[in-house]
Amino acid sequence: MQPVLPMLLFSSPGELTVLQRKGAAALWDIHLNLTMDARVQPVHRAWQRKANCSSVSICPSATAWQSISFWKTSALIQTPFERTLFLDNDVYVLQPSFVYGLLAQTLRVSDIAMPINVDRGGAWQESPVPQPCNALIAYRRTSDVAGLLVGAVQRIVSGQHPGVQQRDQDMLLFEWLEARTQLRFLMLPEEYYCPDQDIGGITAHVKLWKKASRQISNLTADRLAVWKVPWASRSGPLKVASDASRSSFPCKAVHGHPKLYRTLASKLRDRLNTSRLPSISTMR
Repeated sequence: MQPVLPMLLFSSPGELTVLQRKGAAALWDIHLNLTMDARVQPVHRAWQRKANCSSVSICPSATAWQSISFWKTSALIQTPFERTLFLDNDVYVLQPSFVYGLLAQTLRVSDIAMPINVDRGGAWQESPVPQPCNALIAYRRTSDVAGLLVGAVQRIVSGQHPGVQQRDQDMLLFEWLEARTQLRFLMLPEEYYCPDQDIGGITAHVKLWKKASRQISNLTADRLAVWKVPWASRSGPLKVASDASRSSFPCKAVHGHPKLYRTLASKLRDRLNTSRLPSISTMR
């Protein structure tokens, strides 16, 4: 039997008040005040000077979104747990053993684990290692992992990688390959977060995966969602297959993004018999 794992939410006092007012604070077991970590503060100040931002409210819109990386990094490295699983709040966990497996087993053989980003075109096509997606991060609380996370946001400030988006997700891989190769960094396959698919329709945001013949199938009575790869499961030359013959894997989780989030919400609550939609799951 798997242990019950505590869930932690970092938030500002104002955000916590809103959660309490709406009766939602009890969804998490532990609440901590989100502050800028001392290891991130000098990097954040350097970014503010470079971006001409004294605060997010008076920051140019072209760079204001980057501030998220600094606050997220602060939360990740302030975890009180030895092993932590961070999930974006639009990631739905489907496999009952998903969280415990990552924390108890995956992190036995790795220091940090993230799924492969399927939307890795452009400069990433030349990368010797696929780009990860930080909607899901399983990691150990070590100085090396903290150094990786802080080093990634330092690269945002330095601007030394102009060919990619300037955010922590993109910088993590550069920091690992160029400065911290001693870390055991495990890339997880797509079914660990079944990215961004609009069930029941096509939106501009998911056309990339439609064109690549990847999709999450419609929810049915016997399965919540399936990740399909663009090749057939048979011997012989590798070739793009028809929809019916493509290999498929049960989704361990689904990364919804806003539209799919709304579509899946009621279905998953009913199927999982719970209203708990985790943001951060943790293990002591």
